[in-house]
Amino acid sequence: MSSQEIQEIEVGIEQMKEAVELGNMLDRLHSNRYFKKVVLEGYFEKNAIRLAHLYGEPNLSDKGRENVLREIDSIGKLRSYF
Repeated sequence: MSSQEIQEIEVGIEQMKEAVELGNMLDRLHSNRYFKKVVLEGYFEKNAIRLAHLYGEPNLSDKGRENVLREIDSIGKLRSYF
């Protein structure tokens, strides 16, 4: 094995260790009651419902609808990141 291959393997191992560590942190975060209340329930559920209702408002302008869709998109992106 060349020294470059060994170095690539070592870098890969370090990246995997970081990924595992982040996964463990995320598991702890998901079990935290404050995180559950603020993010999982508050942002992902209640805020998403609020935005869905807001989007259905007949008096909402086109710009307002665009803003609501951006906010809904941000919820999806954060959830996907987690």
